[in-house]
Amino acid sequence: MKQILQTHRYSFRLNKVWKPFLASMLLSSAAYSSPMSSPARDASPARKQFMQIVVTGTVKDGKQQAIPGVSVKVKGSNAGTSTDVNGNYRLNLPLGTETLIFSSIGFGTKEVAVSGRTTLNVTLEEGTAGLDEVVVIGYGTTKKRDLTGSVVSVKSEEITARPGPNPMESLQGRVAGLDITRSSGQAGEGVNLQLRGTRSIAASGLPLFIINGLPGDYATLNPYDIETIDVLKDAASTAVYGAAGANGVIIITTKSGKAGKLNIDFNSYYGNNGWSVVPEALSKEQYLEAKREAYKYNFDGATRKWVTTAVTAANGFPQAGPPQWQSPANDEAIFGPERYKLFNEGNFVNWADVFMRDNAALQNYSLAASGGTDATKAYVSFNLNDEKGQYIGDDYKLYSTSMRLDHKIRKWLSIGANLQASYVDRNKAQDKLENAIVTDPLVQPYKADGSINPDLGSNVYNLLLDYQPGVYGNVDNNTKVFFNPYVEIRPVKGLTILSRGGVRMDYLNTYRFDGVGSVNYTYVNANIARARINQNRYQQYQWENVLTYNYLLGTDHDFTFTGVTSYFHTQDTRTEMGQAVANNKFKWYRFTPDVNSTTTSSYTMSKTFGLMGRVNYAYKGKYLFSASIRRDGSSVLYETNKWDNFPALSAGWRVSDEKFMEGTKKYINNLKVRATWGIAGTAYIPANSSSSFVEQSNMSLGGELVPIYRSSQFITNPNLVWEKSKTLNLGMDLGLFNNRIDMALDYYNTNTDGVIYNFNSPIIYGAYRSGSTPYQTYLNIAKTNNKGFELTMNTRNIVGKNFEWSSSIAFTRNKEKILKLSDGTANNITNNVAAGDNRAGGNYALTIGEPIATFRNYKIDGIWQIGEEADAGAFGRRPGDLKVNTPGLVKLADGVFRREGTDLYYYTNLADAQRFNPALTAASSLYTYNNTNDFQTIGHNTPDFSLGFQNNFKYKNFDLGIYSYLRWGQTINYVMMGWYNPSALATVASPPRTFLSSFNYWTPENPSNDFPVMNVLASPSSMTGFSGLNYVDGSFFKIKNITLGYTLPENIAKKIAMRKVRFYSTLTNPLVITKSHLLKDYDPEMNGEMDYPLTKQFVFGLNVSF
Repeated sequence: MKQILQTHRYSFRLNKVWKPFLASMLLSSAAYSSPMSSPARDASPARKQFMQIVVTGTVKDGKQQAIPGVSVKVKGSNAGTSTDVNGNYRLNLPLGTETLIFSSIGFGTKEVAVSGRTTLNVTLEEGTAGLDEVVVIGYGTTKKRDLTGSVVSVKSEEITARPGPNPMESLQGRVAGLDITRSSGQAGEGVNLQLRGTRSIAASGLPLFIINGLPGDYATLNPYDIETIDVLKDAASTAVYGAAGANGVIIITTKSGKAGKLNIDFNSYYGNNGWSVVPEALSKEQYLEAKREAYKYNFDGATRKWVTTAVTAANGFPQAGPPQWQSPANDEAIFGPERYKLFNEGNFVNWADVFMRDNAALQNYSLAASGGTDATKAYVSFNLNDEKGQYIGDDYKLYSTSMRLDHKIRKWLSIGANLQASYVDRNKAQDKLENAIVTDPLVQPYKADGSINPDLGSNVYNLLLDYQPGVYGNVDNNTKVFFNPYVEIRPVKGLTILSRGGVRMDYLNTYRFDGVGSVNYTYVNANIARARINQNRYQQYQWENVLTYNYLLGTDHDFTFTGVTSYFHTQDTRTEMGQAVANNKFKWYRFTPDVNSTTTSSYTMSKTFGLMGRVNYAYKGKYLFSASIRRDGSSVLYETNKWDNFPALSAGWRVSDEKFMEGTKKYINNLKVRATWGIAGTAYIPANSSSSFVEQSNMSLGGELVPIYRSSQFITNPNLVWEKSKTLNLGMDLGLFNNRIDMALDYYNTNTDGVIYNFNSPIIYGAYRSGSTPYQTYLNIAKTNNKGFELTMNTRNIVGKNFEWSSSIAFTRNKEKILKLSDGTANNITNNVAAGDNRAGGNYALTIGEPIATFRNYKIDGIWQIGEEADAGAFGRRPGDLKVNTPGLVKLADGVFRREGTDLYYYTNLADAQRFNPALTAASSLYTYNNTNDFQTIGHNTPDFSLGFQNNFKYKNFDLGIYSYLRWGQTINYVMMGWYNPSALATVASPPRTFLSSFNYWTPENPSNDFPVMNVLASPSSMTGFSGLNYVDGSFFKIKNITLGYTLPENIAKKIAMRKVRFYSTLTNPLVITKSHLLKDYDPEMNGEMDYPLTKQFVFGLNVSF
């Protein structure tokens, strides 16, 4: 006892707070130091803890059927057991234990006082725990059992199960239909989201985000501040948001205070960010072998074979002297003396290793406090996230806070407010890893004197130049504030009137400095140092009023009426200032007005107003119906088209509540079918689409600049209207075996009409600028369709006393296509999209019958092989060249082809061709490839299906979570494929290059079907079909996260004044398996890019609750 007092004297002051704690410690000490006594002799509290009784019993349902697998736990401790197959349990209990907690999926939880009894039989009522779970929907909440739409709810513990600063990344694979990818490993980079496929050509597919009732931005929201995320997928759920709801709605509800004692939560993790899987360039030995192969052969046109001798000109192929490489004695000749010396000295550089670091740190700290009384509740949190990327100078710091206050002034009146604020300090490095990997391995990063070598070859950048102190800067400072106050009035029973406002301010400053000695100074800006400042000021003001009235008619008819008014006002001001600077002293801090200065600015503004009405009806809780209509008006449209309507209908039937289902209760606990139909809009229309502007510019006439006036590039279209998506959704919710299996199935079919396209006006009607810059306008010219199937399933596979195993699956099968383009008169329209704005960049094509993000190029069928000389010759090709698929050509015989439906024949031997058409007279007729006839659809960037699979294991106080992800059926434009270039190995190459070691190229001894012949005369421009080589099947499977945790036993945590203490470690991206062997050492989630490779992360974390 004395020792205990001495120990705690250094940790705590003996005050009123800690006296009870120390008293309990003293009692525990006394108990452990006393011999065990019988109940008859001593029943003191200290001794009671060592006197055991055995409690037995049976747990049954309302029909007196035994329930297996019921969890039986001692309230306030970790002790417990579970019932066997006959519903029986047996548990050793201290005499002082007062309550047992009985719980099982599909049944309500029950607490029963033991009170010294040794037999305790319990009856559990059939459960509504899961079905009574509250789900957030548009402008309200509902119980899961009453839900008619397709809505998925993700709870706080699931959001934080995968540590990371971006809350949306934790949803990957959890929500069927929500496609989430992170294509860049840049520090602080976000994710791309798409719900139920792509509907629009020009608009971002980003869903509408609602945070605490009003539109907001999730990017800097602390995941530990989130209570729930509810994803609304069907049109009946999203149509209440009208013109902004077509891409789906994601509702985020942050945590609030709860009545009771003060709770403090501290969460943190620290680890390393790196170890990217980066494709390897040729090793020294492979590089030597490739150069030898490049100089080893000539092609003999007469025999149509590759030979190691001189050849004469024949059949269109040139003559050539003996190949330069015959034996290792020729190595110096194919390198050149200087480069051969470097090669033999061992100067062979791996440029990816030069520019990147493997052990960049990342850390996160979050502290939150909450509590309150019945009248006033408060929540406040602070968060710091610090992430360093793999490039030096790539880092991201986020400081954020969340505050929420709710106060009940009277029984009928409440007020409150929510504040979200954040500040981001981000440094961005130059990213040229794609070029770096294939940079000449014989050129050195540093000169002999130790200075950085800027001369790596034509158009080759040495990124180390930007690593010099004071020569480069690229900084983002972003401040965001969201403030949402509200007042809620409850004048009569069932009636609630909520009025809430919102202010959103997003201020972004970007500072760029390319000083003397920097990368851009050296290679891009002609030795001129430049500085630039961009300032973006975005404000949004919101005011919404929500009236809800719930009325119960008798006991069977439940009505809920909702009415909404919604007003939004947004404005965006952008300013850019640029200037050439004389030196590196002041970076961007000292701009002066002179001829080297440029300044531009812009301002956009829009206003929207909406009215919404909805009625929900439930008959006996099992027949459900909902109808709504929203009317939206917006300033971005011409006055005759400002307003439009967005209706929706939904219905549900709880089949499991019917009397004829009573016999199935043992294995079917919940069965509900539902159907919805609705119309929602797409919110992408530029702010000034309904206004025409006149610009002033200058034009040179007779050598003199004269002022001119012209229309802005975008011409007003007064007939422009909203894109509107009409969606039918059929769904079923099913719970089996006491809800050990819980699933939801959905089928959807969405037709989007009036899809907006940025249309170039024919140049004959005039040009915006002299030359070929046309005027543009927005037109509703296209129609798209999306249909698919979704399955969400949660299972509790094993539920035991010490071991639990649960799983969750989210499967999505989506098929999308373009139904109409420009009234059906146009097809195969080039649609080059820049990366960003929640979408991947790419050279896409708009093709009727295909998805929007479709690739159209040459289709490669492999490589022409030895033995196919005659067929290859009909196309002017040879063994080792790319075999380009030619639609519409039919092979008649070896070396003879004909285009279907025509008399066009292609051949090298007239006699062979005359067997099929004796009228042919030309000695040969070779096919010429062209983009018009031979380009075809070769894939699409959206997956055919995806699957998320989460497994959670728990053994006593240990927990293990493994999340895996499958994305299948998408094509990616893999940039590294285009760097295969045998001519870059030539002695005279400028610049010399290398390529990836995984590239299996063709030689007469290695008949590969991957890459064309290794010959020094072969280059991308001479290899017909080379542009189609980039497109690769990007299907992959990956283990995304593995988390192992340990939670301190509750009795130990209490001894150190904690409610909960958990330690964990997480490994991110440990395994990637690709379908295509061409993607070796590459993560296809990056979608073909190579600027910032995705990293592996290994972190250690701590969760503490006081």
